[in-house]
Amino acid sequence: MTKDSPSKKAAVKGNAELKKSATVEQLLTREGGASLDELTSATGWQPHSCRAFLTGLRKKGWAINRQKREDGTTIWVGRAPIAVSGKA
Repeated sequence: MTKDSPSKKAAVKGNAELKKSATVEQLLTREGGASLDELTSATGWQPHSCRAFLTGLRKKGWAINRQKREDGTTIWVGRAPIAVSGKA
C-alpha cells in the first residue's frame, strides 16, 4: 500500500478548488445570477466562505451586483473583468 505524498494531495485539492471556482463563476454569469443557497449547494462551502469568495472576485476586478428576485431571495450577478491585451 502506498501513501500519497503531501504535494500530490495539495495538487488534487488545488484542482478541486479550481473546479469549484469555475462553478461559482459560471453560476454568477448565468442569466438570473445565483443565490447563496445555490452557491453553497454547488460548492459544498459554508455561506461565509461563499461570501468571502465573492469578495475575492471583486478584488480581482469582477463586477458583482446584489439583487433581489421577485420572491425576495437575494442573488448575486457577476461579470468577469475585461482583459486588456498588450501595452502601448
